[in-house]
Amino acid sequence: IFKNGAWFWSWASDSRNPKSFFVINPILDLNSSPPAPDGELRWVNSNTRGAEVFGTIENKIGFYSSIADNLNRFPAYINRYIDTFGVTPGATWWAKYQGGPTNYWAYRGYFNAPLIGEASSNHVMLTAGHDKQKIGIGQRSLFLDDFAPPSAFMRLNTKLGPFRYQNLWKKLTVFGDGFSGSSVLDSKYLIH
Repeated sequence: IFKNGAWFWSWASDSRNPKSFFVINPILDLNSSPPAPDGELRWVNSNTRGAEVFGTIENKIGFYSSIADNLNRFPAYINRYIDTFGVTPGATWWAKYQGGPTNYWAYRGYFNAPLIGEASSNHVMLTAGHDKQKIGIGQRSLFLDDFAPPSAFMRLNTKLGPFRYQNLWKKLTVFGDGFSGSSVLDSKYLIH
């Protein structure tokens, strides 16, 4: 069943030129580093388990979805950030155990489809789902960064000749004082 070395299980409508395909991959990330000699907790333990599903239908509609359970022991500077601001980077719902690891679920998913034209030429492409967004190039962005947790979004990408334009509608979470990681928070919205 291994059609591609990076695909665990896959199905394709035609082995030579598939117009539709479906892939399921496991997600497994286990790593650890030794503690620092001075005794400060700088070491990291990561235990992530989950699955991802992606594919396309008739070369028109694409989709992606992943879900993973994370159990992480962060280095001291990230634990200080969590204790100071009451949030875990990249997570919405989380639980931090006293003197131990942080547990959270990471789930993402979206679909995309051309509204006008084809993806290889001038087009208007719709993408909607629940994922992280980043605007700008480089490792960090001053406007919208992937440091935040995933949230609901809808995006229109328009390409006309050499010009590209993006419209983004996104739901954001308002983090307040005393956030415990397991409570429902207020929302705000972004249009870009």
